[in-house]
Amino acid sequence: MTEILDFDSALAALEPATCGVYVYCNGADVPPEVTPFAIINESEGPCALIPAEDAKRHNISYSHEPLTRISLGVSSAVYLHGLTGAVAQNLAAAQIPCNVISGMRHDHLFVTKRHSREAMSHLRRLAKQAQGWARG
Repeated sequence: MTEILDFDSALAALEPATCGVYVYCNGADVPPEVTPFAIINESEGPCALIPAEDAKRHNISYSHEPLTRISLGVSSAVYLHGLTGAVAQNLAAAQIPCNVISGMRHDHLFVTKRHSREAMSHLRRLAKQAQGWARG
């Protein structure tokens, strides 16, 4: 996949896709057979973002409500400023809370499960709108 270097083209190329349901839990509670999506080392100790199915299967307690992972489906250059901010701001304007985790190749949003369909609709609309900007 070729990296996209300009902001408008990156927004226009969004291909959001849902990729499962996850929960935050205490990282120390995660058994070796569970592979976290992310581990965040906080001052209070590590927290992990794991598939909700694994939390249920292993009786792992978690905080907050389950979150749907949405991959933005675009490979943008790591130095392309503002893409995740613009996406998060678009969702925030619609009262859809989200957490963003950026990987080396893709960006991922975590939205409450009850907001996932609405979030997908907003992201598709944003991409369609940006396609007009990219043609400029």
